[in-house]
Amino acid sequence: MTSRSNSGLPKKVLCCYLITIFTCRLILRCLHARGIHWALAMVLEDALSLLSFAVGLYCLHCCDGAPLVLVGKCIAARSEIAAWAPVAERHSDNDSGMNMEKRIRLFSVAL
Repeated sequence: MTSRSNSGLPKKVLCCYLITIFTCRLILRCLHARGIHWALAMVLEDALSLLSFAVGLYCLHCCDGAPLVLVGKCIAARSEIAAWAPVAERHSDNDSGMNMEKRIRLFSVAL
C-alpha cells in the first residue's frame, strides 16, 4: 500500500473510536443505565479502556512512531541541560534520569 491510500485510515479509525466512546459513555450515564447489571457495566468500562489502548497502539504504528521520536528529543534535551547542572544536583537527578531512559528503551522494544 502507498502512504497516500493509508493516510485517511487513522482519521477514520479515530473518528469511529471517538463516536464509540461518546456513545458508550452516554449509555452508562443515562437514567436507564441504573437497570443494567453491574457486571455488564464493568465489562463495558473495561472494554473502553482496552479499546483506547488498542487505538493508541494502532496510531503509533501508523505514524511509524513519530510521537516516540518527540519523546526521545525531549529526553535528549533534558539530559543536555542536566549536563550543565552542578555536580551535587546531578547525583540526585541521576537515578530518575536513568530510570526514564530505561522506560523509554523498554517502550521502544515493545513496539
